[in-house]
Amino acid sequence: MHEHANKKWVATGDAWYVVYHNETNWALELAVKIKPIQNTQKENVGESISVNKHSGFLSWTYKRRGLPWNRHTVTFMNILFDCPKTGRQIKLEFSGWCPKQGFEEILEALQHLGCH
Repeated sequence: MHEHANKKWVATGDAWYVVYHNETNWALELAVKIKPIQNTQKENVGESISVNKHSGFLSWTYKRRGLPWNRHTVTFMNILFDCPKTGRQIKLEFSGWCPKQGFEEILEALQHLGCH
């Protein structure tokens, strides 16, 4: 744990979740990585975005996954932002076969993300 401004925060951490939309049957994997700001290299690549008033970067990558005879392209949406209040850099990576609309809905929802 990390204490900053008389509050305890996650010092470093990794988490993995499945985000599922019941009405559309869309599912995405969500990987979360949290690190101290001063110990991270800046990956200022991609387009500038805002995540609940934190400036950050959005980048897209596409990777081929699966067995050699059944490969498919998986979309990766990476969001990287710093939280000066907690002194942490947060990376959110969403991936899956979800249509582009699903990723766009996630981006819209991130505007309501509560960081601290």
